[in-house]
This record gives sequence, C-alpha cells and structure tokens, in this order.
Amino acid sequence: MKILKLRFKNLNSLYGRWEIDFTVPEYESGGIFAITGPTGSGKTTILDALSIALYGETPRLGKISQSANETMSRLSSDCFAEVEFESAKGSFCCSFSQKKSGNIPGGKLQGPKHEISDLKTGKIIEEKKSKVPLVVEEVTGMNYDRFKRSIMLAQGDFAVFLNSRPADRAPVLEQITGTEIYTEISVKVHERRKYEQNILDGMEESLRAINILSDEEESELKERLCSLEKESSLVKAKLEETERFIRWIENISRIEADIGRLNDERERISLLRDNSSEDLERLEVFRRASHFKNIYDNLLQSRARLYDESKAFDELSAVLPELQKRYQLSVAEYESALRQRDGASRNFNDSLEVIKKTREYDIRINGCLKSISSALKSLEEMKDKKESYKENISRISGNILCLESEAEKLRQYLSGNERLKKLRDNIALIEEKAKRYSAFLRDGEALALKLEKSQNDISEREEDISGRQKTLAEIKGSISESRVKTEELSEKTESLLGGRKIGDFYGLDREYSGLSIYLKDALRYSDEIKAADDKLSSLGAEVEKDSSELIKLKDKYSDLSGRKVEKAEFIRVLEENYALASKIKSLDEERKRLVPGKPCPLCGSAEHPYAEEAPVSDKMKPEIEAEKLLLDEITSQISGIFSAIAVLESKIKADKKRSEELMSGTKELNAKLSVCLDNAGMNPEESGRDEILEKIACYDGELAKVRAVLRDYEPLYNELRESEEMLSGLSERSAAAESDLRDAEFLLKEAISAEERISGDLVKIRDEAGVLMALLENEFLSYSPGDELPEERGEIPVILRDILSVYSTKEREYAGCEEKLAICRSDLDKYSALLSEAEERIQHSSGEAGKLESELDILKSQRFKLFGDKNPDDEEGRLKNLADLAEALLVEVREKKENLYSEVIRLESRAEGLEKTISSLKYDTAVLSESFLSKIRNSGFESEATFEEALMPESDAERIAAVEEEIKTGETRVTNLLSEQSGILAAEREKRLTEMPEGELRDVYTAFTERQRETDRSTGEVSVRLKTNDEQKGLASGKLKEIEEQKKVLLRWGKLNELIGSHNGSKFQRFAQGLTFEILVSHANSQLRKMSDRYILVRSDSDPLELGIVDNYQAGEVRSTKNLSGGESFIVSLALALGLSDMSGSRVRVDSLFLDEGFGTLDENALDIALDTLSGLQHEGKTIGVISHVPALKERISTRIRVQRKSSGRSVINGPGCREMA
Repeated sequence: MKILKLRFKNLNSLYGRWEIDFTVPEYESGGIFAITGPTGSGKTTILDALSIALYGETPRLGKISQSANETMSRLSSDCFAEVEFESAKGSFCCSFSQKKSGNIPGGKLQGPKHEISDLKTGKIIEEKKSKVPLVVEEVTGMNYDRFKRSIMLAQGDFAVFLNSRPADRAPVLEQITGTEIYTEISVKVHERRKYEQNILDGMEESLRAINILSDEEESELKERLCSLEKESSLVKAKLEETERFIRWIENISRIEADIGRLNDERERISLLRDNSSEDLERLEVFRRASHFKNIYDNLLQSRARLYDESKAFDELSAVLPELQKRYQLSVAEYESALRQRDGASRNFNDSLEVIKKTREYDIRINGCLKSISSALKSLEEMKDKKESYKENISRISGNILCLESEAEKLRQYLSGNERLKKLRDNIALIEEKAKRYSAFLRDGEALALKLEKSQNDISEREEDISGRQKTLAEIKGSISESRVKTEELSEKTESLLGGRKIGDFYGLDREYSGLSIYLKDALRYSDEIKAADDKLSSLGAEVEKDSSELIKLKDKYSDLSGRKVEKAEFIRVLEENYALASKIKSLDEERKRLVPGKPCPLCGSAEHPYAEEAPVSDKMKPEIEAEKLLLDEITSQISGIFSAIAVLESKIKADKKRSEELMSGTKELNAKLSVCLDNAGMNPEESGRDEILEKIACYDGELAKVRAVLRDYEPLYNELRESEEMLSGLSERSAAAESDLRDAEFLLKEAISAEERISGDLVKIRDEAGVLMALLENEFLSYSPGDELPEERGEIPVILRDILSVYSTKEREYAGCEEKLAICRSDLDKYSALLSEAEERIQHSSGEAGKLESELDILKSQRFKLFGDKNPDDEEGRLKNLADLAEALLVEVREKKENLYSEVIRLESRAEGLEKTISSLKYDTAVLSESFLSKIRNSGFESEATFEEALMPESDAERIAAVEEEIKTGETRVTNLLSEQSGILAAEREKRLTEMPEGELRDVYTAFTERQRETDRSTGEVSVRLKTNDEQKGLASGKLKEIEEQKKVLLRWGKLNELIGSHNGSKFQRFAQGLTFEILVSHANSQLRKMSDRYILVRSDSDPLELGIVDNYQAGEVRSTKNLSGGESFIVSLALALGLSDMSGSRVRVDSLFLDEGFGTLDENALDIALDTLSGLQHEGKTIGVISHVPALKERISTRIRVQRKSSGRSVINGPGCREMA
C-alpha cells in the first residue's frame, strides 16, 4: 500500500483546508522525511487525518461518531479527511467528513459520512459508513489493527510487549500479528473432546435404555399372530357374505320404493291434467288467434297514427293566424330601427376630428406633468440623502469614540495576561494528559464493573452449582422411587399369571376362540340345513300343484282354439253371403231386364232365381257383428290362458331350479358342518343341536376367564414398560446432571481466577491515574493560580481551554477594534464628500421644476378652448356606444322578422302535408279493418271483441304450454320407468339369496364386525410389539456400531487434546506464538544488525516467550531487556516494530511507513544509526515519515514537513507538496 495524497480540513490546530502530495520528487528521491514542529503544534494530527480518512478512527481517540468528535477544530462547523492511495488491486480515494447542524460552530454534531471510490473513474464503490472499513481492508489487505502495525508505528504499543511477563506476551503477540487462530484451535480441540465424550456417554446410556424381548416371548407372539390372522380371514369371509345378503334386500326395498314414487308421480300428472283442462282449452284458442296478431297490431298502429295526425292538424290550424299577425308587426319595427341606426352613425363620424386634436393636447400635458413629478421626486430624494448623510456622519463619530475606548481596555487585558501565551503552546500536551487520565478512569470504572460482574457471576455460579446439586439429588430420589415401582409392577404381573407365561394364555385364547367359532358355525350350518329341507318340501308341493293346474289350462287352451277356428270359418261364410246379397241388390235394373229362359248377359245362366225377389242383406250385417264379438271374446280368453300357461311354466321352472340350488347348498352345508364338528373334536353323526350348544357354553366360559387375565395383563404390562422407560430416562438425566455439575464447578474456578486478575489490573490503573491527576493539578495552578481546583480533574483542560479561548477572543477583539476604527474613519470622509454633492444637486433640481410648471399652464388653456373639460375617450366611447346600440337593435329586429317569416312558411307547409296524410290514413285504416274482420270470422271469431278475448299475455301462454309439455313428457317417462322397474324387481326377487329377515342379518353383521374389530386390534397389538422388537434389535445393533465408531473418534480427539487442547487455549497458544515469536526475533535481528553490531535478540530456553538480548560487547552475556537504557530500548523497539511491520505485511506490500516515536531519548550516535537504518528502507521501495520535534532531525533529514504554530491556537504546514486549499 502506498499513500499518494492526503487532504484534510479543520482537524485540531490545523484550521482550514490542507493538501500534502507525497508523489512530488522530494519524497521519492529522499526515501525518508520528517514531520517537525513544537509540542502540541499538530504533527500527529497529520497521521490522525490519514487514519480517519481510511478507517474513521484514530489511535489516540478511537472511533469518531455523531456523539463525539474530539479531532474537529474548536469553533469549526465541519471537518474533512481524504486520502488517495495505491494497492495491488488498483488506485482508490477514501474520504471521511462530518458537519454540525446549521453549518454553525455551536450546532449539534451530525452523522459522519464515509465513502471509498475508484480514483481513475470516480465511481463510488461503497458509501455505507459501516462497510467502508471492510472495503478498505479488502483492497489493502489490512484491517485497522494491522494498519497501525504496518503503516503507523507507535513506541508505546511495543513497550507493553517488551515489559510484559512471558505469560502475558502470547496474547500481545497474538494481537499484534493477527494469529488468534491458534488460541481458538486449542479451545475448539478441548471443547470437541468434551463434546465427543458427552456423545459417547449419551450413546451408552441410550443403549442401556433399549428393551428387547427374549426369544421365547418373541416365538409366543409370532404363534399368536398366525392364529389371529387365520381367525381374521374366516370372519372376513362371513362378513362379506352377510353384507351381500343385506345389499340384496336393500336393493329390493329401494326398487319397491322407486315403483311407489313412480305411481305417485303418475297420479300427480293425472291430477295436473284434470286441473289444467280449462287452461289447455284457452291455449288452443290463443294459438288460433295468434295467427292474426301481426295484422291486428298493424290495424291498431294505423288507427293510432290517424288520431295523432288529426290532433296535430287541429292544433296547427289554431296557431297559424296569430303567427301571421306577429310577422306584419315585425316588418314595421325593422323599418324604424333602420332609420335610427343611420342617424347615430352620422353623429359619430362628425365628432372624430375634434377628439383627435384634443388627444394631442392631452399627450403634451401628461408629458409636462411627468417631467415635473420626476423633478420634484428627485429633489425630495436628494433632501432625504442629505439628512441620511448627516445622520451617518454623527453615528460614525460616536462609534469612533466607543471603539477607541474599547481598544484601550483590551490592550490593558492582554498586557496583564502574557502568561497565557505559554498555555497556548502547552494546551495540547495538557489535554493529552487529561485524556489519558480520563481513559484510566474509564478503564478503572470498566474494570470495577467487570469486577462486580465477576463477583456476581461467582455468586450466580455458586447458586447454580447448589441448584444443580439439589436437582441431582431429586433425580436420584426419583430413580429410587421408580425402581421400587418397577419391582412392585413385576410382582403384580407374576401374581396375575400364576407362574405361567403370557404366551400360554394367548395360546388358550386362540384355542378356545377357534373352537367356539367352529361350533357356532356348525350350529348356524345345522339351522340352515333344516331351513333348506323345509323349503325343499314346500317347493315340491308347489311344483306338483302348479303342474296339475298347467295341464288343466292347456286342455282349456286347446278347446278354445278349436272353437276359435270354427267361429272364424262361420263368420267368413256369413261375410261372403252378405257380399253376394249386396251385389245382387246393386243390379236391380239389370235383373228387371232378365227374360226367363234366356241367358244372362253377365254370367250366361238361363236360370234367374233372384229375378223376382232379391235376398235381404240388411238383416245379415247385425248377425255378422254379433259373431265377431263372440270371436273377440274367445280370442281374449285364449290370450289370457296363454299368459297364465307361460307364467306357470316359468314358475315351475324357477321352483325346480331353486330346488336344485337348495339341494346343492344342503350338500355344501353338510360338508361344512362335518368340517366344523371335526375341527371342534365332535362326531358329526352323534352330535345334535343340544350337544353343540352345551359345548359352546363351555368354551365361552373358559374363553372369558382367559381374556379376563389378558385384559388385566395389558395395562399392567404397559405400566411396567412405562416405569422401565421412566427409570431409563431418569438415569440419562442423572448422567447429564452430573456432567453439567462438573462443568459448572470448572466455570466457577475460572470465574474466581478472572476476579483475581481483574482486581490486580484495577489497582495498577488507579495508581497510574493518581500520578496523572497530580500533574494536571500542577498545570492548573500554574495557569490559573487564583481559582479553585475542579472536583473532576478531567475537566482541567476544558477550563484551561476556556481561559485560553477567552484570551484568544480578546486578541481577536482587539485586532477587530483596530480594523473597525480604520473603517469608521474612512466612512466619515466618504459621507462628508457625499453631503456636499447632495446640496449642489438640490439647488439645480429646484430651477428645472419652475420652467416646466409655466409650460403646463399654457397647454391647459388651449385644450379647454377646443374641447372644454370633457374626456375624449369617454366622449368617443359614448358616441360609439350609441351607434353600436342602434346597430344591435337593427340586427335584433331583422333576425326577429326573418325568424317569424320562416315559421309562417313552415307551418303553412306543415298544415298542407297533414291534410294529405290524414286522407291517406283514413283510406288505409278502412281497408285493413275490413280485411282483418273477414279473416277472423273465417277462423271462428264472431267479432273483434271476441278476438281480443282470445288473446292472453305471452307469459301466461308460455306457462300453460310448459304445463302441457310437462304432462306429456311426464306420462311417457313414468310409463317407461314403471315398466323398467317392474322387470328389475321381478329379476331381483327370482334370485332368492336368503330367507332371513333384514334385522336378523344386520345383527349377524354387527356381531361379525365386532369380532373382526377385536381380532384386528389383537393382531395390531401383537404386530406392533413384534415390529417394535425388530426395530429395537436394529437400533441396538446400530448403536453398538455407532459406539465403536465414536470411541475411535474420541480416541483421536483425546490424543489431540493431550497435545494442544486446553479450556482457555493457552497450551497451543504458547507453542504457536513461540514459533511466531522466533520469526519476529529473526526479523527484528535483521533490522537490529543494521543499527548496531552489539546486540542480538534471543529466545529463552526455559520459556519460548521469554525475550533476552546478547551483549557482544560483554563477551556475549545474555541480558534481560528490562535492563536496557532509554536509548537502547528505543533501538530494540524500533527493530521489533520494523520486524512486526514485515510480518504484518507479509501478504501485503507496505510502501509507506510513519513512525510517531520519541527520538529525543537517543544520543547523537544512536540517532544517526536509527536514521541510517530507516533511510536504508528506501532500497526496499518504502517511503518513511518520522514525526519528532528533535532539532537534530532538521540537519540529518533534508525533506521536512514543518508544522508551525500561529496565534489563537492555530497551526500551518509547509514543505514539499504541502499547500493550503481555497
């Protein structure tokens, strides 16, 4: 990092805006430059500006914020610092500024602004105050602490390092070199070993808490699970069969309900047709009338239009004569207005010439008036100025007397307080002592608070340990109680089982349950077999009865079929005879022309039996009709018998099929009965219903006893498991509580150690604060001997600064008085000259005003003779207004006349058109009326009134039509659905799945459901226990593997903890910082050799952080660094500082270096050595700045920045590249 330019404003004693350009040749060629000046002049302020611009804080005062800014110059309203620099990542500009509110010195501090930008482009990289230091660290590779070690080096920081004990040197070295990571690693290793040990303890405790069933218990549970699954399958099959029967019965009930609803719907539709008969008849008439609706609407429109036109014609005939009379009057008004307009125009034109001449006179008169007014106004202004000049002369004379008196008083005050000039030189040093005193007080208060907090922490930790011990005792008491409870529950369980295993009871439960099921199924199968046998007997009797009836119906069908054939043949003969008789009757004329014995011209027969009398055909027709009725009756009987035969045949067939199904079902039931009895250990041939019932009662009694034991066992077993789990949890809590107690005791020891360390630091700080307080009191008494010491010694610099401020103010006031006296005397001469000039101008303006007034009187006289005192504009306006009014009246009357004429013409044309329209409408209306009446009469309407009665609103027609459509579609739908549902019902009834009532089926279904639920519950419980046992086995196996792996991990971290781990990080810290210290000593010796061949820094063999020095002038004797003189300490500190700079900047190139050191402790030879060493750094590309007020530096360092003190506590700088900016 290389500093290019530094700019700042109003920092401490450096008032104004300054710039230092480090790129000028003097800095590049010399390599080293000095910043010189007296104490308190502001040398260190230049480095403060650099630190503020980059990081917003200084080594002396810390961070600058809105609440505190001790670097801003007093009586200033703002401050500013900006630095341009280069690094490996480019060129940058970083600035920091802060203002006071209202931009006034007494205003409140505002929030500071901090930003960094690219130097080449000017683009702002970051302007957020909290993030700018991070960006600076990113582009330079240095945070603030590393910057203080690499760019700005202060001797005081390293004195702490040199004089510290070896035990305290590691943290100091760690802070300086930024190698805190080794302490963190040591603490992390210690914590990690402890963490891994806790994990292992937890794993082992968790393994002990896992409960696994014995092999015998697991085998018993698996046998019970197999038995329960078989029982569940059997019950499930019975449930499905019963559910199918119930669904069949429910389906028949649903179909019957649907048929009932359809019959209700058919009755509703029939009732709707009866109730809507009148509306349906009205709808039919409306539909006939609607064909003529458009013609009727046209007729009504024609009649309405004829009425409207006739009414309009009558109204127009009444208005037209009055309008014609008004038109004649408007013609007369127009002629009168025309004459009036012509007269006004002539009068206006005659007056225009006189008005023009009058206006010329008025212009000249106004010009004279303005000139007179201007002259008088100028005269008054000059008189006012004359009085003002006199007042100023009097005021300035009085001011001169006052200023001379005030200047004399100030001169006396300044001469009486000459000692305060020395205070101006020493105030900065006094303030520095006060700041150090305040810092010691603050540190003391902070340490006191830390001590109080540490003591409170110790009390809290003691209370915490007491609470943890009490908690541990409570947990152990709970463990004892839990063990007693667990033992009691084990005894109760063993007493309940009576020395038997729970698996035996589960086996008995399976055995008795299975036997009971088999016997109950056998009893049900026996009842079903008996019901089937009864049904078979009933079906056989019905089939025999139906077969006998079928034979009778077939005989009757055969007899009626023969009769039908005979009757049909007889009717055919009668119809042929009737046809022949009708033919004969139709040939009456031809028969009359027949001659006996001659051939018939139609058939050729010579015999003519009907020539005299034709057969009577009218008597034959009723006979034929009667025979046909008999034939229809026979046909109807045959159809009925045929349907009955079909129904009986279908019924017989269905009964036979049902008998076969029942016989097949009986065989299956007998087989199932035999299987159930065999499984139950009974002989099917010898076991009746009573024996089965007796066995069922026996097994159910034994099953109830077994299940009572199992029912009591389950809660006892669960409570026992909960008690064991609670005991395991309490054991884990006990182990954790013991571990926490050990940690708390360790933390208590740490807190006690910290309290002792803080107490020692507090005593040291209070001693140093007492020394500084005595120095401050002496300073105060020397500059303010007559005043009492303030209670707060830290306020001494503020009081002295106020005294100095008063003195400086008096100096400025005296200089101001002298300056004001000079100004006042100059102003007195100026106003005297202005007074003489004003008097001359007043005399000249008075003569000019008299001449203008004489000319004005002549012009007014001539104007009055021409036009009097009348205003030409008003007169012209009046005449013009009269002419305009006459013209407007003429236009108005003309428009009125023309409008009336247009209206008369329009109304006359309108009346003529209405006459023609009315005549045409009368004819059209008559034609439409005649045509309409003719058409409606042809459709059955007697008159127009009858037609109107047939009409109805469209909404009513639509409503009735909807009812009609509902009736038609409803009848069709209901008829179809009834036919469909009747067929479905007959088909469902033919199935005959069961004879049991629905209520009994539901009871059976409920019993099987409860049995299934009980079986599933037991199956689930056994499955869960087996699954949990398998999971516990897997968990235990996994835990064992995890414990072995964790032991390996713990062994690795344990070995590492033995090497470098410790609770406070000191073990690895001392080792690592010993290596770092060795590197530092190497770097420091490289620099030390350049300054002297006498000394070599070495590390102690006994302690890696103990520093010694080999004195080659004393035969290589190893000395302690505490025995070094002031000059020797500075040389060694400088070597260490340069070595640390090399270490801090190992990854960052440092091209600029500033040393704020006390070179005054060096003799002439040591000073030459130090400066030669620093100059040699130029070959490494470094530019070195040395801050010192030692006069000898002026001779040895040619390039210098001089800080010179001026009056009023201000300083200025000059040197290469230094300038004060505007």
